[in-house]
Amino acid sequence: MKLDPRHLVQLAAILDSGTLRVAAERLGTTQPALSRTIAMMEERIGTPLFERSRRPLTPTDTGIELAAFGRTIRGAVEQADRMSHQIASGQYGTVRVGAPPFMCDQLISRIVSEFARTRPHIRVVLQSDYFPGLVAALLNHRLDMVLGPFELLQRPSGLTIERVLRSRAVVVCRPGHKLTRKKRLTTADLEAAIWVGHSRESMLSLDLQSTLADLGATRFNIVFESDSAGAVLTLVRDGDCLTVLPLLSVAQRVEAGELAILPTPRSGPERWTAMITRSDSVQSAAMVELKKTLVRDITSVVPLLNKLAAPGGRLG
Repeated sequence: MKLDPRHLVQLAAILDSGTLRVAAERLGTTQPALSRTIAMMEERIGTPLFERSRRPLTPTDTGIELAAFGRTIRGAVEQADRMSHQIASGQYGTVRVGAPPFMCDQLISRIVSEFARTRPHIRVVLQSDYFPGLVAALLNHRLDMVLGPFELLQRPSGLTIERVLRSRAVVVCRPGHKLTRKKRLTTADLEAAIWVGHSRESMLSLDLQSTLADLGATRFNIVFESDSAGAVLTLVRDGDCLTVLPLLSVAQRVEAGELAILPTPRSGPERWTAMITRSDSVQSAAMVELKKTLVRDITSVVPLLNKLAAPGGRLG
């Protein structure tokens, strides 16, 4: 006969309490109600759960074994209750986030690392891809949110865009590069330099070309091209190469003395970094907490961006 899981939990409570009275108080019921439950269970299984002639209340072997199942059920319910509370309070869950490769490697991974210290039960799945692939994954419900430059969206219908911060692209090199010592940069300096490019699918490839074009450089020597942020940074930091990168992503490296910004009279392209979600999606509490952290940490670098964006040299 099928037993009601609630009755097994009640049986476990009786054994753990030692008396029907104490068990009834803990369960919020009455002794007669518990007695009826025991009688019903005994009728269904055809064997007693307690020794009738012994006092204090003494369970039979069958009663002891069934009570063990009741404890397991009670434990599972308690764990489920704790998990549901953690989910509702933004302490538990999974959030799938996508961003362009450089932003993933140089910005979001650091923020997620700090986020994990205070939200160890939230699993963040970070996907690196170029913008068209990220938006497709978002619309196909494979991502919960995309973080990146929303200007690249062709048709943002069905999407919600929350702007976070606007920053520009900058020309970077290693500290001590010969061009950092020049008071007056010339177009010839930029055309004679060695450049590190980005994957042609990346917006950074467009930013590099448009930045140099704005500065009057029509010829430039790209000796290396990669979609790997680590590889690009290594060549720039350890060699004499230049490249164009988002100031937001490299500001802290510049402040730490790992990279330098070349002073130019005109900024590179400015783009909004935004959080993009599906308009029809229901955002979990875990996702809300992650979004708060992203906004807080990204906007916290505004003073540094303003400091690094101070006017520099001029092109001759």
